[in-house]
Amino acid sequence: MSPRSRTSFYLYQSQAGTEDGRAFGAVHRPHASEISLDGFDSQGFEASCREALARGKTVVRVFAYQTKTYSTRIIPEFSPDGSVESVMTISEDVSERIQAEKNCWT
Repeated sequence: MSPRSRTSFYLYQSQAGTEDGRAFGAVHRPHASEISLDGFDSQGFEASCREALARGKTVVRVFAYQTKTYSTRIIPEFSPDGSVESVMTISEDVSERIQAEKNCWT
């Protein structure tokens, strides 16, 4: 899971804490587009995060990266006043499911 602020910064990576051992919280990370992963569409990912922030609704993004296929849910998180203040992303490897579906149709 990777919650992101309204400005598309990573806030924290997991509830296990930050890399320096501090408790999780508002620890700013770089924009997705600043993290270089060869072959990963970080601009498309950021666009999907902005869409979830603007619409206040979950966005699902399915994409291939290297030899795997992933499904990412980008879920808005609301402040007490009802406005969207961040999004949380949950990604899962759906490669086996995709392959099983293809096998059913062949």
